[in-house]
Parts: sequence; structure tokens; C-alpha cells
Amino acid sequence: MFLRSLRWRAAACVALFGVVMVAIQAVVLVDLRTFEYVPLGQMVGGRGLALAIALSLGIALLVSSSVALLRGKRRPFPWTTGAAIAVFAILILWLMEWVLLEIPLTRRIELISQGPVQIAQPREVAADLSNFSIMRRVTDAASREKFRVLYERIRVNSPDVFLQHPIGVTIDGHAARLDVDPRLLFFFLYVGSYWGEATSGPVPFAGSMTAETVRDVVQVHLPSWFIESRLRQYLISSELLERTFGGTIGFKLRYALHKATLDVSTQPYDLNLYSDVFLVLTEYPEHFADVLHNETASPLVFALRESFLGLRGSALVAPYEVAYARNGYEPEYFDAYREDLKAFARAAFYLTARDFDFATRVAALVIRYQRDFYRRRLGSDLWASLPDWQRAVMLGMTRDLYVPNVGRLGYNLYALPELNCVPVAFVAASAIAEPESIRPAQAVAWRPSDYLALWAGAATKLRVLSELWGITTGTTIPGLPPTQTVDAARGIVGINRRNPN
Repeated sequence: MFLRSLRWRAAACVALFGVVMVAIQAVVLVDLRTFEYVPLGQMVGGRGLALAIALSLGIALLVSSSVALLRGKRRPFPWTTGAAIAVFAILILWLMEWVLLEIPLTRRIELISQGPVQIAQPREVAADLSNFSIMRRVTDAASREKFRVLYERIRVNSPDVFLQHPIGVTIDGHAARLDVDPRLLFFFLYVGSYWGEATSGPVPFAGSMTAETVRDVVQVHLPSWFIESRLRQYLISSELLERTFGGTIGFKLRYALHKATLDVSTQPYDLNLYSDVFLVLTEYPEHFADVLHNETASPLVFALRESFLGLRGSALVAPYEVAYARNGYEPEYFDAYREDLKAFARAAFYLTARDFDFATRVAALVIRYQRDFYRRRLGSDLWASLPDWQRAVMLGMTRDLYVPNVGRLGYNLYALPELNCVPVAFVAASAIAEPESIRPAQAVAWRPSDYLALWAGAATKLRVLSELWGITTGTTIPGLPPTQTVDAARGIVGINRRNPN
């Protein structure tokens, strides 16, 4: 009797789980906009779509089997059904390991078992690399081989995107046009290629997505009732989570809830949808005529333009670096602009992920905006006199959250200015407060004494910058011990380049 009751309860739970999953799928499909179909389909690919269909069929099979058990009926074709459910369980485990683990078990096995890595390159890719301005500066063979690995580590995540807009040609073009250092653009690109959940490279069941991209797709589709939730706002702005779970876990939970806006940091450049894309569209409209004045634009570009024009002057408000000078928007604002807020985040996400020319333009203009900000705050003479590696360090450390402000809600619940605007102001203020440390004749790289306030931006990421600097110039940045990421990058490239694209 006990076992029968336990089986009945388990079957009821499985049936309820299946019904909930079907309901979630229905809500997600209904919420998709027409401009999302093509770019989302390109990112998911045929294998990803097949996996989604298989998982949906598995859920339907679980529900029907559970309902049959609850009604006391024998399942038809029990052996076939059992085998299908086993396959469904394996697919679920495979999906979960890629979503939840930094390095999935299957990827670990591949890395251990792979032999000598041979990186094959299509002819047009090799030509782009050899003509790349950064590559032309590298003279010794060992460094050239390392740079080739870094280049391939970037390309391996989305080879179709970079075939349309080659990395070297695109970076060099915008770097020259906008007067920014191409090494900085390449650095942001390389860090973005493996940072966060992207460590293991493209997921094997998707067309052009890493685990980070999967997370980003989910985040840009978070429902408005969650973003605007008063409970979420309370948990962010109070200390309840720290008091309940302790300082470490409680802070991480608070951080996760705070960062769960539609202002997502997206690949390939770790660009923030509101704090970066919205900012440069506002400040440099002359560089986006193809977006703002194109009457024959694609549905995706049209959606970005219309939502931007609807939100201009409110979604991200100057002075951007003073994130809390304004009171938070009332519910009436979100009622009026909710659809535009969601549409802008999604359109900006797909454009930065699928159009490398657009993403590079945005990244270059972000560098230009921050460089001009430093020049104004420090003075043009001091800024111009600093070593080029010091200017690179100051521009390279601002691409992360400003930790002390976690828990402080900005005026727009959909945007998070901590991701760009606040960090650059913090670095500039710290430089002004430490005049003896930052000067033309300095021997080591300066960063704020409280650099951990920038999360990993002024720590791990600057060590990656030093590694790149050493490969491309022969000398690492003084005072910044470099990371050693080339071997890990070579392993991921080797696994994914057995059948080069």
C-alpha cells in the first residue's frame, strides 16, 4: 500500500511538472516577437531545434505515462516508452551540465582524451589574420602562434558571424575610423570569448551559442513581472538575504537578483544592452545612420530603432555616471514603456550577437566615450602624457560591476548603469585622489587602491590584458603579472576545429 501510494504521488508530481513546463513553453512562444525568429533560429541552429523538439516530446511522454498510471491503466508499448524516457533523461542531463557547470563533464573528457591539437583555418580566415594590424606587429614565431590561438578562440564561438565580418578587417576599420587602439578591441573580444559561462566553447547541440549565450537568451526574455517585482526590489535593497544566508552566499544572491535586469552583458564584446548600446546610440547618432535613418531596414533593425526612439531621453539619462541622482521611476512609467524596454533589449542583443560590424562599432565608441571622460576629468595634458599601456589599463578595467553599489536600485529597473557608467567615474575619481601614483614617468601600472570594488575588472581581466600585451609587443604591462590562457584556448579550439568551418 505504501509503495502504491508513493508511486501515485510521484506520478502526480511528474504530471504536474510536465504541465508546468508545457505552460512555460507556451508563454515563451507567445512572448516572442516576429523580429526574433530569424536571429534566434540562427543562434539555436538545426541541432538545437531538434533538441528542443525532442525535449518537448519527452515531456509530453512523461505526462501521458503519469496520467495513465494515475488512472490505473497500463501504458502502451511499455518497453519502447521506457527507452524513450531514458533517452529523454539523458538529454536533460546533457543540457543541465552545459547550463549549470563551468566545464561540463563531457567537455572534460574531450579535453583529457584529445591528442595533439591541429588548428585548421580556411584560406579566407588565414588571409584576414595575416593582414590584421596587430598580427603584423608580432615578429617572433612563438608569439605569432599564440596570437593565432587567441584569434581562433574568439572565432570558434560563432564562425558564421565572423565569416560575414572578419575579425581583423572589422576591428582595423573601426579602430582607424574612430581613433581607438585595436589592441583594446581585440582584448575585449578575447575576454568575452571565454568569460563567465563561455569557458567550454560552443555548446554541441546549438548552432552558434555558448553556455553564456544560453544564459543571455534566457535573461533578455525575463518577464516584466519579475523585473518590476516589489519583492525583488525589496530583496535587493534590504539586507535580508545576508542576514538569512550569511555574508558570502547572501551577497551572491543579492548580486544575482540585482544583475537580473534586461541590461545583459552579451558576447562577443561583453557589451551591455542599455549601459553601452543605448548610450552610444544617444551620444553618437551620426555613426548609426544605418540604424536610425534606414527606411529599408530589416525587421530587427527596425525594432531597435523604433524602441530606441520611444525610450530616448528616459531609459538611460545623463549624467550616466551618476546613477542615483534621479528617483526611481513609478509603475506608470513601466506601464507606458514596458514593450519598448523589452523590445530594445532583445533587438540590441541579437544585433550585437549576430552582426559583428555593429558590435565592433559599439565597442569602439564605448572606448572613445570613456577615453574622452578620462581626458576631461584628468586633463588632456596628463592623459596624453601617460604611457600607452597605462591608458589601456584604465580603459580595460571598467567592464564589470561596481560592487559597493550592489543593492542600490537605479531609476530604471530594466537597466543597470553599474555595468559601465559608474565604474569609469570610480576609476577617474581614484586617479585624481592618487596623483603621486599616476604620472608620465611611472614605472608600474596604476589601478585604484581599492580595485576589488570593480569585481574582476581590475584584477583578472587586467592580467589577461597583460598577457595579450606581452604576446603582441614582447613586453607585459609592468606591475601586472599576466595570465596563461593560451593552452586552455588551444584545447577548446582543437576540439571544435576538427571539422573547421
